[in-house]
Amino acid sequence: FPDGKKLKYNKGIRGIEIAGNISKSLEKKSVAVKVNGELKDLSDEINNDSKVEIITNDTESGLEIMRHTLTAQVLAKAIKKLYPKSKLAIGPTIEHGFYYDVLLETSGSLSISDVPNKVINIIDFKCPSSKMDSKNMWDNINYLKKNDEIKFVIGDRIDYEWTKQKIEEFKLNQICDILISPVYGEIEPKEIVKWILEDNLKVRFQIQMHKEIWSADKKGV
Repeated sequence: FPDGKKLKYNKGIRGIEIAGNISKSLEKKSVAVKVNGELKDLSDEINNDSKVEIITNDTESGLEIMRHTLTAQVLAKAIKKLYPKSKLAIGPTIEHGFYYDVLLETSGSLSISDVPNKVINIIDFKCPSSKMDSKNMWDNINYLKKNDEIKFVIGDRIDYEWTKQKIEEFKLNQICDILISPVYGEIEPKEIVKWILEDNLKVRFQIQMHKEIWSADKKGV
């Protein structure tokens, strides 16, 4: 142990068991264990002679673990339960806690009026070729922030011209970034890129990387 004390245990003992063997109060405060300087979970087995340090929640490193793993996971589960389509990006622990950047990608047919202001919205407005463009709620534009994004998925030239018209009609470039991507298997990406360059359209072009890397019908990637 850090204080030089040596104790003998059977092979395969876990950090939480060592903490409990020393004292019940130490067991309650334990959040992790260092084995030969390497941070490990309290449930990991220790199978060799080792230098062991129990990390508690009243230390700086223990508090960081609590914020970054335990507490952050609880918040993450709560956010995903409220907003199943949200995407979470873990930021570093900070002086008084931790934070998440939360991205919510949703159809333009759903209102974002009740979405918390700190959430980054990605609104997918449907183009004519989808046969769903009549469901777009353009009122959503009133709730967009500078760090939000608007997405159009283009299937043909009609979609592209329609998208240009909407960008101009609602002055979307003055609101936030505009993303354009092709309908997979319907149009060549280079065709859309050609139109964008010819028109000097102020948008970001992207492709659906998961469909390029895996098969188009692959789920959960």
